[in-house]
Amino acid sequence: MWFVLLLASGLRAADLPLTVAEPAGVERRGEIVTGGVCLPRGAHRADASFRLLDGDREVPLQTSPLVVDRDGSLRWLLLDFPIDLAAHARKTLVLRAGPSTARPAHSIEIRETAEFIRI
Repeated sequence: MWFVLLLASGLRAADLPLTVAEPAGVERRGEIVTGGVCLPRGAHRADASFRLLDGDREVPLQTSPLVVDRDGSLRWLLLDFPIDLAAHARKTLVLRAGPSTARPAHSIEIRETAEFIRI
């Protein structure tokens, strides 16, 4: 999956629009998008949390810091999230600073003993 980061001037540092495009002509259902975004200098600390919004709906999101400045500010953030897109479609989501309220559709249980690990 491909995504293009489009930044508009005058946006709050906490709201970054992300446009995901499907250029291959293949319908995507639950496809995982992975990509990095550059954040404004000094806007977020390395331990900041983020939410990804599709209108009013929060999208499950996994993030990892990629680049942290010497002053502790986060400069590049890796994103992983699922998306549904029709062939040749585009969708704009909003990355917003703050704790997530999204919950996974399925949970896992891990049980570990001396003999086995069951997932």
